[in-house]
Amino acid sequence: MIDQYIESFISTHFEPVNAYNVFAKNGVVTVDRMRNLTQEQMTDLSVKLMTVSGNISALVGLEEELKEEAQKIIEYVVKQFHLTTESKSKL
Repeated sequence: MIDQYIESFISTHFEPVNAYNVFAKNGVVTVDRMRNLTQEQMTDLSVKLMTVSGNISALVGLEEELKEEAQKIIEYVVKQFHLTTESKSKL
């Protein structure tokens, strides 16, 4: 999702040398101008990036919840089946 937003923005607005530096060399922008860029397009990119950021935050929160639930299940299994420390490492 974020790759589509950024790649589209770069190919539409970056100077060729900057696009090359970013894609081919993982480098920095060297020309300090953009092509055909409006404030509306900057705002649009900003909104898209904030949407991606929100999605990532939600996924991180979900991952933490799932880890907690997995830990509870492991603790239940260990208690229910009287597993030892040695047995836990095999889980």
